[in-house]
Amino acid sequence: MHLRVEVDEEREVLFERDAFAPVRHSFSTSVGILPVLGEAVLRFPVGIRGHFVGDSYLKTGFRVATGYHYTVRYHAGEWSDSNDFLPLEWEVHPPEYQLEVGGEIQSYCKVAVDFSLYNSLGAQTYLMPYNRVEYRAWPRPRQMKIYGAFQWAGHYALGIFDERFAVRETTYFSPERLVFYWDDEQEMLP
Repeated sequence: MHLRVEVDEEREVLFERDAFAPVRHSFSTSVGILPVLGEAVLRFPVGIRGHFVGDSYLKTGFRVATGYHYTVRYHAGEWSDSNDFLPLEWEVHPPEYQLEVGGEIQSYCKVAVDFSLYNSLGAQTYLMPYNRVEYRAWPRPRQMKIYGAFQWAGHYALGIFDERFAVRETTYFSPERLVFYWDDEQEMLP
């Protein structure tokens, strides 16, 4: 018989808020006799996202065995029988366990520009430098890595009455670069 108990838990973290009130600039102009109405918005959202992970298990077990002998003999014209239970054999399996605790968190500050005409044609772009931290608390060695990178995205949409029929989006992620490393046994800054 084996017994295994597991706990596997992951918690997500997500938070984003504008660091300052958005800077809005509405405008109107004309192209020939056609009026053009629009708005430009500059925002600075800051945020945190990530997850914390805990994974563990404990496993153990045992084995019990016995036997039974039944013997029948015929000797000198007589039958005889005997029975015997063998002693119990116990084997307890040593416990095995695993415990992992850690997580990853990313902090960022975006510079976002939104532009719209007639509330029908809109474009948005942002540049988001960020740091990502990986931390492992257990098993040892405890370890922390900090990476730096940036993300750029652009988006435009064309629609009428909140119905979008032309949408295009593109995103670029720079390669992450390790900027700091630490563990219990050694310390290193690349």
